[in-house]
Amino acid sequence: MSDIFFQQNYGANMFKRGDIVEILEGFQDPGDSSFTWMVLHDEEKGRVDITPTNIKLKIKPTYTLKTDQIKLTVTSPLAEKTQ
Repeated sequence: MSDIFFQQNYGANMFKRGDIVEILEGFQDPGDSSFTWMVLHDEEKGRVDITPTNIKLKIKPTYTLKTDQIKLTVTSPLAEKTQ
């Protein structure tokens, strides 16, 4: 798949690994707003895996959400280095 095709069909504003996101209010479980959520892997097929960064567990939970259920809060410096 060419870069031009990819950007035209999927957009250049995809969620990238390391981005900080917020779960939109209609999709939150109680307490979700108290966490800082980080994208674990680049967006794929309109979905992303996220994990809370400010949780005191050795094994952090991972959630897969559709991209229309979250919004970008902070762009990852990792994403900027790979472009």
